[in-house]
Amino acid sequence: VMYQDAAFLEDLGGVVDHQRYQVSVSKIEQLTGLVFPPVYHEANVGFSNSVPQQISDGDEGIFIAAAMVNPIGKDRGNEWISILNRTGKTMSFIGWRLIDQKGRELVLSSSSLGVEESEPGVTMIVQSISPIRLVNTGGSLTLFNEAGEYVDDVSYTKDQVREGVAVDLLDRS
Repeated sequence: VMYQDAAFLEDLGGVVDHQRYQVSVSKIEQLTGLVFPPVYHEANVGFSNSVPQQISDGDEGIFIAAAMVNPIGKDRGNEWISILNRTGKTMSFIGWRLIDQKGRELVLSSSSLGVEESEPGVTMIVQSISPIRLVNTGGSLTLFNEAGEYVDDVSYTKDQVREGVAVDLLDRS
């Protein structure tokens, strides 16, 4: 595991395409199945993603919009993830996959979604998220379509998690 080097930390403004040679600790965990102690996540400051992904009014696509990471009371069965349909067309998410920071995978179905299709501009709530776990100390989610193609990914930190308040994963500026 590599701590962020001085050049990377100086370049948080984006002059160098650091994505070519460095990835987040969460991404390494997701790709390899390895699990690292929190100290490595904290040292991976360039990839904390504490700022929500930015979308503009004209942006189209499918976005992981929010997550109830720490519901009031017990977490299990009360956590949820919302997916925003900004494609301009009705979409079926049956067979799409959500994967958490540890590589646990949820294949979306009508029972986890509660609906068969999502209309344009509608945010759909995934209520039954097991075996995915939304960790209160920070985590990540990646969405793939039914063909296995990457669609979206988000990360959140422990500083964004509040009991009973959904973590907003979009910045609509």
